[in-house]
Parts: sequence; C-alpha cells; structure tokens
Amino acid sequence: MKRTKLGLIAAVLIFVLFFCFAGASIVAVELGNRAASATETASELSFNARLLPAFIAEKLRESDGYVIHTGRFHGLSALFVESAIEDVSYTDIIYAYEGNLCELFCEKGSDFLPGDGTALLAVHTLEFTEPKTGLIRIDAEDALGHVLSFHIYIRSGGRV
Repeated sequence: MKRTKLGLIAAVLIFVLFFCFAGASIVAVELGNRAASATETASELSFNARLLPAFIAEKLRESDGYVIHTGRFHGLSALFVESAIEDVSYTDIIYAYEGNLCELFCEKGSDFLPGDGTALLAVHTLEFTEPKTGLIRIDAEDALGHVLSFHIYIRSGGRV
C-alpha cells in the first residue's frame, strides 16, 4: 500500500511538472509572438515615416536641374517635375489621391486623371507649397494620422 501511494504521488508530481513546463512553454511562445508583433509594427511605422520624405527628396534630387514647381492637378496639390527626352517634354506629377501617394509620368499637356497614376504609398493628405524660390515645403499626414512637415531645397538652380 505504501509503495502504491508513493507511486501515485510520484505520478501526480510528474504530471504537475509536465503541465507546468507545458504552460511555461506556451506563455514563453505567446510573449515572444507579442514582442515580435510589436517590433514589426514599430518597424513598419518607422519605415513609413521615413519613406515619404525619402521618396520625395530622392525624386527632387534626381530631377535637380529640371523645371520643378508646385501646383494643382485636378484640384489636388501636386509637385511637377518637367523634363525632356529626345525633344519631347514630359511631366512627372506627384500627388495624393484616394489615400495613396501617386506618381504619374506623362507627356506634358496630356489629359490624364488622378486615378491614372501609380499608387506608391498610403498617405492621408499631402500638400506642396513654395515658401520662397528654390524651397519646397511638404506637409503630409500618413495613413496612421502622423503629421510630417519638411522642406527640400532645389540645389542646382532648377526653376521652381
């Protein structure tokens, strides 16, 4: 009888230890998943916050020397970069439409609509202004409601 009682107690302790180990493993996996999810979300927010200014700055830097100006594209605030390829004038238009940053590269004077551009990035609002010659101010609100404001100076003297 004593041996049976000790065997039963040992079996119960083994099961208790097994379930404690299993429970601790489940908790550790869940905490790891939450940490990975939080890191992914923070990384995505950081990436999106840097992507919009980086895209616009790179577009302006690569176009430095072309005619760059702000204006309206079918009622939307837009940035226009005018260039010529083999004596044909083209316009690269950057604007926000239906929650996206869009880019439309077309022959100058072509009749395109905002929906014809390529959606690049989620953005709620986007406004381009020229506080002074050679300086472009960009005010934007990303899809998560973060407000971004930054200036880019046209270095080469391209007409603004």
